[in-house]
Amino acid sequence: MTLAHQIPAHQLQPQQQLQARQLPSQQLLSQQRTIDQELSEVLRTGPFDLALRTALDRRGLPLDRIQDRLAAQGVTVSLSTLSYWQRGRRRPERADSLRAIALLEDILRLPRRSLSSLIGPPRPRGRGVRAQERLSLTDLYGADSDVSKALGTSYEHINAKLDALSLHDEVTVGTDRALRRVRSCQVQRANADGADRLVVIFRGDADQPLPTGLRSLSGQRCVTRYDRERMVMVNELFFARRLAKGESVLVEYEVEFADPGTKPSSCYERCLRTNVPQYLLQVRFEGELPAHCHRSTRLGLGARDDRRAVSVDLTRMAYLHALDCQKGFHGINWQW
Repeated sequence: MTLAHQIPAHQLQPQQQLQARQLPSQQLLSQQRTIDQELSEVLRTGPFDLALRTALDRRGLPLDRIQDRLAAQGVTVSLSTLSYWQRGRRRPERADSLRAIALLEDILRLPRRSLSSLIGPPRPRGRGVRAQERLSLTDLYGADSDVSKALGTSYEHINAKLDALSLHDEVTVGTDRALRRVRSCQVQRANADGADRLVVIFRGDADQPLPTGLRSLSGQRCVTRYDRERMVMVNELFFARRLAKGESVLVEYEVEFADPGTKPSSCYERCLRTNVPQYLLQVRFEGELPAHCHRSTRLGLGARDDRRAVSVDLTRMAYLHALDCQKGFHGINWQW
């Protein structure tokens, strides 16, 4: 192996000296472009603490300077609070904290509401607040649903030993307006000893058929079975070993749709049995953009649907990002 020794700058030829002086500035420009791209992406997807931390890194302002700039505008925030915000140990919820975030957007030269939109709803507080219980599949799908019939005796016990820490679904809608691909990345944590698999269910109908199969991207062995009569696809992703309580596992998979169905696609939603600290859903449109797009939330299949309009950005993507995402059905609907 040959070692390359560094030549002192004063021994370089003039052209070499010029190149040596230009190299640091070129590296800085490249690093700045990388940081700007990273910041743009994280402001779009969150979470809040990562977006704040990335913005602080880009501006290069220490926390004490941030504290002074806020104080000059009449808002007092401790250094420990600022540190907790960027590390994700706390998040701003009180009125003065939210005002501080609005001022921070200006101090850090960010678009208006780019940080505050990532904060999410306030957390429940007080003595009366208890940990929310897991919804049964009967609560979500109904006692006599096609899903319950397809699963049989295991209906109420699937994934009972797992809690999702984060979920990220990326959905692709093709040029023919049909669902073409769903890619999911999630972190699951065992709430009891013995969890050995994650069960993933897809429901279809005559208009929106089932995927052709599921492919694990994170190494788990997958067993898939179909109930064609009820249009239910059940996938079991087996972990490398049984998890002990408190252990976590990364699960990533992809499904593709070969049949476009009889009608254009109109929605994608995920069912959550428990509250999830973070859920991100992205829907990308490869062809024509929909006329309208909105996010929807409902407790069960027959429950009232709470809707809110969302836009499709320049990357042809609509998304929802929820912190402390509540149990129930969460999705994005669109109309052509």
